[in-house]
Amino acid sequence: MRLGCSLPSAGYKPGEKRHGRDRFLCVACPLEKDLTPSFFPWALLRGYMDTVDRATRSRMMAAVRSKNTAAEIEIRRRIFRLGFRYRLHGRGLPGKPDMVFPKHKAVVFVNGCFWHNHDCRFGALPATRRKWWKTKLEGNRKRDVGVLSELHRAGWRAMVVWECSYRTAGGDRTKALDAIAGRVGRFLKSGKTHAVISGPRPKTPRVRC
Repeated sequence: MRLGCSLPSAGYKPGEKRHGRDRFLCVACPLEKDLTPSFFPWALLRGYMDTVDRATRSRMMAAVRSKNTAAEIEIRRRIFRLGFRYRLHGRGLPGKPDMVFPKHKAVVFVNGCFWHNHDCRFGALPATRRKWWKTKLEGNRKRDVGVLSELHRAGWRAMVVWECSYRTAGGDRTKALDAIAGRVGRFLKSGKTHAVISGPRPKTPRVRC
């Protein structure tokens, strides 16, 4: 498997459906509309060398969605079925939360572990340009901390749902998302000021260098 677009060489035809690991090859390809964006950076961590120039890679990374990801949509649907109503991507609030619940004075963020620098296996640094990535991703983390502080000062309660909470190896994604929606519902009713949903942490601390 390689990170550059391999569709022509692999013999795939336009519109052809694919399954398995090879569907996570290229975020720039129009055939990859069902790609879960957070999978792409993880491929960099498995020892594969980049096959495109820096400008192309930059364009491809910029194509990764920052909102309306597949997981976010699935969680929203479940929460809606539980009877909760919300607004999307509150523009008037710090960080533009993915879901805003005015009635409960609460917001929910659905964060990708890589881009938000989570301390789990999906948040590890890429194998290449480590110094650049470390600076960028740690900046993202600091910004997130500042956003939560601003929200709390303004009287908003906040919950963060991490990608690793529904991507646990060998786990049932549907059950995981159902459980997450249930926990979000309990948080909204609880009155707690802050809550986090995440998967298992690494057994040994990650080394960032």
